[in-house]
Amino acid sequence: MATYTSNLDLKKPAQSDKIRIADINNNMDTIDSTIGAIGTRSVTEQLTDIEGSIAIVSTGNVHVAISAGQYVYIKGHDTLSDGLYTADSALAANATLSSSNVTAVSGGGLNSLSNHIANIGSYLYENINKSVSANTWTTTKSISLTAGTWLVISYMDLNVSVSGIYNNRLSALSTNQVVRNVGTNGGGCVNARVYTSNASFTVDADAYVESNVTVRGILQAIRLNA
Repeated sequence: MATYTSNLDLKKPAQSDKIRIADINNNMDTIDSTIGAIGTRSVTEQLTDIEGSIAIVSTGNVHVAISAGQYVYIKGHDTLSDGLYTADSALAANATLSSSNVTAVSGGGLNSLSNHIANIGSYLYENINKSVSANTWTTTKSISLTAGTWLVISYMDLNVSVSGIYNNRLSALSTNQVVRNVGTNGGGCVNARVYTSNASFTVDADAYVESNVTVRGILQAIRLNA
């Protein structure tokens, strides 16, 4: 019996369930709309949810007046490094920022959190092009991810007009998820899963085929959280 993820209510078929393309598409639509909503909100808005009023600066000047002690998230400044700062004194709109009027927030806490938020929606990928021997699990490609919540998608295609059974497996954090495809004259196979880890981890895209073939495709990862 299928289960559902706690945050996005994504459907997770049981190992014995048949894979339905509609389920995969519905999950993709949910993830796309969620990431889209994140993408329409500025870093300022996202950080404000967490800790008071925070201004964002992408050039040499602050765009709005800020109070002494207010947080300023700086990115792409000519002389100041990206990260979270506090205003040493009240600054008028369009005031020039420098090390003389803002102080970097050191260590973890909000500064670390702001850097994580800036990475929401980060996209990584590895192309798959691997010769696979028949009747043995083979890792076609691996991708290394930092701590956090990631959507990982593996697409595999035999790239030849053959019929047969092949399996697309995602392996990470001591768990496996397998999608079984019965291909007729070729065809692709998609496997998708959300992983959450408090430490860096690696995801393997494994293939199992009935005959010696070259498996091609792509292994992708999208960061979902801060």
